[in-house]
Amino acid sequence: EPHRGTFVAVDECANGAAQGALASALIWRFANRYTLREVYQFRRLPEGYAAQLATMAVTDEQITELRKIVREHKEATRKLDFVASSQADFELHHRIMQLANNRIFADLHENYRAIFLESQRIPMARRERMWEPVDEHEKFIQAMARRDPDGAEYYMRLHITRAADRVGIALSDTPQTGIG
Repeated sequence: EPHRGTFVAVDECANGAAQGALASALIWRFANRYTLREVYQFRRLPEGYAAQLATMAVTDEQITELRKIVREHKEATRKLDFVASSQADFELHHRIMQLANNRIFADLHENYRAIFLESQRIPMARRERMWEPVDEHEKFIQAMARRDPDGAEYYMRLHITRAADRVGIALSDTPQTGIG
């Protein structure tokens, strides 16, 4: 789609998870370096912990800033502007890494910007589930606003786990085979 990107149609008659994984494999441009499974597994740990740290230090003004990013994400999703939507999604995660007040987290997220941004763009191919990240972000921000660091960590890790699920990757402690 012009100005939006390339999307792979998923056959509704086939197994949804397998088709989602197949679609991801077809468009994952970093496959020569990392699998999508590796990226989601990795993101789940530092982003969850960063969410916890950020919640312990966040100000009311920063909560307002995060809510603005979530509104931008929601509006872009509503307009089916998947480029702007995935960019806002990335910016929210990047800002959380900055708010954790740990320069390594912020640098890590910046250094892997292209890979993390792409991992946030790919679930958009599952249009029937495109509102899920918006809802997940809102729950996460609510936990931050309540100054609930454990809740914020939980919702961030759940969000990343569900993002992986949206492309057919089940995150678990047991090794799995396949393209993920």
